[in-house]
Amino acid sequence: MANTFKPIQIDNKKSKTVKVPKGFGHEATKGTVVELNINTPGTESTLFLELYDRKGAGDNITKKTAKNFLKYTKKGLYDNSFFHRSVDSFVIQAGGFSVPDQNFLEGGRPDSIKTFSTLQNEPGNPNVTGTVAMAKMPGDSDSATSQWFVNLTDNDFLDVDNGGYTVFGNVLGDGMDVVNTMATAIVVPAAEYYQNSALNELPLWEVNVGSQDGSEIADVRPQDFLTILDAKKLGKKDALASYEVSSSDPSLVTAEINKKNKISLQASQSKKGTAEITITATSLLDGESTKESFDVIIGGQRRERRQGRRPMIDIYVDGGSFESPFYNFFDSEGDQIDDLIINPRDKYTFHRLDGATSHPFYISEIDAPGATGRGIKQRGDGSDEQGIVGDERFKLRFSKAARKRLTNETGLRYFCTSHPSMTSELSLDAEPTPANEIPLPGSSEPVL
Repeated sequence: MANTFKPIQIDNKKSKTVKVPKGFGHEATKGTVVELNINTPGTESTLFLELYDRKGAGDNITKKTAKNFLKYTKKGLYDNSFFHRSVDSFVIQAGGFSVPDQNFLEGGRPDSIKTFSTLQNEPGNPNVTGTVAMAKMPGDSDSATSQWFVNLTDNDFLDVDNGGYTVFGNVLGDGMDVVNTMATAIVVPAAEYYQNSALNELPLWEVNVGSQDGSEIADVRPQDFLTILDAKKLGKKDALASYEVSSSDPSLVTAEINKKNKISLQASQSKKGTAEITITATSLLDGESTKESFDVIIGGQRRERRQGRRPMIDIYVDGGSFESPFYNFFDSEGDQIDDLIINPRDKYTFHRLDGATSHPFYISEIDAPGATGRGIKQRGDGSDEQGIVGDERFKLRFSKAARKRLTNETGLRYFCTSHPSMTSELSLDAEPTPANEIPLPGSSEPVL
């Protein structure tokens, strides 16, 4: 990734935070990522799955299936579950049973995972090596619930058999090394052993031998199962790489990675000059490293305040839901805005978060439903009949007359152009911003 970071200037005694661009140092992803920690022998291993729930993640978007998988993940139902079926050069399957907390001879038996309603089939993506698909009952294309599998090879026939098997994600990075390690585990016919036909191709790390009534008998222990220790959905702040940063001259400027995976820079009290900041990213997906450097100038000429120029504020709107407040809003750093307050003196650009395509979004004046009043200037994509989705966006600014009218008489609302019931009033900042609080061009964004 060339020229990711640009040179910056910091005044003495000042600090600055530099955002690490999304995707720096690791394989680019579009869909939601789920992290699975596996009890591989000797050490834990991590498996990352990308779900096909967003545009660009897969050939065919499988939102319902991905949402179902995330529901089981969020409720912890995949935590302490295990891969219960392994077929050489075919699939390895999980999501059906939880690991018992005792050895077999102590009464330990796998319990079935609680399941929710069955899914409507979403075929269309190919069942090729490394893809993740839903398991289902024979002869019933819409019978999938919690169980899923990883394709160990190209299984083209699964694209058409039983209505086609829904591929809803894929293994990221070198995760197939972990999967192939699991596929080499011992496979035992445990259907009669556990009185459960679903466990007739049960993979185990080891077959422990115990004694019962003076005879040797297999005594499967909890640690013998191929266990998913925990599963979690990664959020926007969860990086798929680890970062290290250094300064060529710490006496001029210090550099460190903060808890939000941003670069924190602190300038010297009085020393002036230029230092080189080097950041190294190591991908959690495949262990590959990426290194880049940029210059930081300390004590340079301070930029003059340009009166009257106000920065454009970027607001990102999520996919929405039918529950109030219907949408969530995020700033340009990816942080959620708990209470969005619009200052009519400012200028805004509204985007869809992660290219969301559901619930088209738009804004209008309250007393002018479906339209904007005089002095409210909207430029770009969307309209009161067809809100913005995907990569679309619109700019919003207000004339002096409109500012007065909005704050004293009418107001603003946001709404979904497809579902009129999804509408809510926007909070407005009626107080003018003092001139000495107008942020400098290029400085941090104002608090919304």
